[in-house]
Amino acid sequence: MNLTLIIVIVAVVIATIIGYFVVTKQIKSAWKGTLVDKKETRNRVDRSRPGGAAYSIYYLIFETEEGKKIKFSVNGDFYAECQVGDKFEKKSGDQNPKKI
Repeated sequence: MNLTLIIVIVAVVIATIIGYFVVTKQIKSAWKGTLVDKKETRNRVDRSRPGGAAYSIYYLIFETEEGKKIKFSVNGDFYAECQVGDKFEKKSGDQNPKKI
């Protein structure tokens, strides 16, 4: 087997394992907090889309009751509904926090 192919396979396996643990940790977390900031990254080009269409990534930044900052990537519709100062609760097992 080609050394480059082995390196690529190992890198993909490692990235998959790390991604699994990050997502699992996020889903298992539970907290209550306040939305303190909203961020949108724009003008990224997705080469998999026809014509390399631009898209945005939306982030919500929360401060928990314990004072910890948590950053979530969300879809554009959820992002638009949220206002800085809104209160949220993230329950264990839920992927995203819910407004309370």
